[in-house]
Amino acid sequence: MPIMTKATAETPEKVIVFGKPKSGKTYLTGLLAEHKKLIWLDLERGATTLRQLPLAWQENVDLWTVNDSPADSASLNLIKSIIRKKVNVCHKHSKVECVKCKKNEEPFSVIDLPNSDTDTVLVIDSLTGLSESTLNHVLKQSGLDITSKGEITFNHYGLQGSILSQIMAYIVALPCHVVCISHEKNIEEEATKKEFLTPIFGTKNLSRNVAKDFGHVVYCYVSNKKHKIMSRTSDATNKIVGSRTDVDCSSIGTIAPLLGIKIDGVEVNKAATDPVPP
Repeated sequence: MPIMTKATAETPEKVIVFGKPKSGKTYLTGLLAEHKKLIWLDLERGATTLRQLPLAWQENVDLWTVNDSPADSASLNLIKSIIRKKVNVCHKHSKVECVKCKKNEEPFSVIDLPNSDTDTVLVIDSLTGLSESTLNHVLKQSGLDITSKGEITFNHYGLQGSILSQIMAYIVALPCHVVCISHEKNIEEEATKKEFLTPIFGTKNLSRNVAKDFGHVVYCYVSNKKHKIMSRTSDATNKIVGSRTDVDCSSIGTIAPLLGIKIDGVEVNKAATDPVPP
């Protein structure tokens, strides 16, 4: 039996799209709605950007807007549930098995990610919001809240990291495509002491290493008032970017080929010629 088999267009791909605010991350990811059904977890109120998409594409976006509060880590609770099992989610609050909505006979929808396929893309917008929601949960368990900056200890960050690591293990195992959006963070690489821009994912250590769990890491930026992207290691000097395919997204303005979607004039090479750096 061969150790490895050639990847196909049906392989569920995992992608991070990161960059500064207003660098085009949400819109770039939203373009996938031309080809796939998107289950979009909006932790950052990005629905306005998605409304810029053609109406036909918007119909392919199953949007769930989640509102955290100091008393409720709603983003963490929703994501922990939907990545593990089939769930009923209320339309009004984006909560699993919402008691209030059941009582008031509000509408629910079923989300079944563990039994999904590559016709579906789970979008988490964003890892930054998920990180904050997780820390809020940890602090609440200690009788603190997110404003208690002076009282946050390494133990709190350790618990945050443990929860996020468990969540990531479930995410990378999902049978659907996954795109995680994140902001950027400047972090020193331990071995070389050189600073790199990385996606934000909880602690510095998690942010430094989160790229290892993804086949593709794409950076969004603005240059000469135009939105641009880079997805190949050779294009970046101080950014954690790269891809396990040989597709240069910067030249086509879409990440669709990273999911095995054929675009006219673009050849999708599934060989691991440009791996994501450690």
